[in-house]
Amino acid sequence: MELRSAQERLDIAERNVDRLKATFDTLTRLQRAGLASGSSVAQARAEWQSALAQLPLWRGRIARHSHAIGVLTGGFPGDLGQEFERTPHILPSAPALPVSVPSQVLRDRPDVRGAERRIAAATARQNVAVADLFPRFRIPLTLGTAASGFGSLFSAASTIWSVAATGSQTLFDDGQRKARIRAAEAITATQRLQYEQTVRVAFRDVEDALTGIETEATRREALGAAKLSAPRRPIARQPLIGHCASAAPARWIISIC
Repeated sequence: MELRSAQERLDIAERNVDRLKATFDTLTRLQRAGLASGSSVAQARAEWQSALAQLPLWRGRIARHSHAIGVLTGGFPGDLGQEFERTPHILPSAPALPVSVPSQVLRDRPDVRGAERRIAAATARQNVAVADLFPRFRIPLTLGTAASGFGSLFSAASTIWSVAATGSQTLFDDGQRKARIRAAEAITATQRLQYEQTVRVAFRDVEDALTGIETEATRREALGAAKLSAPRRPIARQPLIGHCASAAPARWIISIC
């Protein structure tokens, strides 16, 4: 988009240079005929040279955009320069605005996914802290064999097993478990607020992008309509000034706008 915009601006600048050059040539001929002053010719030359100085700036901007696209596509900076010059300088049209943005589009953003995983981890740590309030039970199971020979190693008579149950409960910890729970709850609340803020920022970015697309499309339509309906500026006539006024006081010269 920026490359095509710069190319279009370069075309406009080149057409402007051609018009100013034609104006300068016309005033030069009028000066030779005694119908224009030297100041008018000098002003026309300055405007032409000033417009001419803008062309290298646009060409440099086009080259930088072309180099960046060449690197992003896995090539070298100068690979796509000639191709962009051959293709028509047509600005891409703004896409149609979607009726709604799917929630999956927002969830796939890296910042939203990262905030979602952080709040999930904080919630899991909070649940672990709450689990410390309850007793812990273990039921170990042992299975083995006691055979006197290799032949009876896998027989049912030589199989031995044992099962037991153990439990543990902290009776007094001076409030350490509850303190860990409060700390985990505070961390979870912080992560939840950060997640909400991240989601709001994501929605804001989407709304800004949609608004930018809509306003740019409207602006482009208005500029296109203005370009088609704008009449040519009328040619103004100015009385002869300077040293030519004494030679032909009733004459008029044509000033190219």
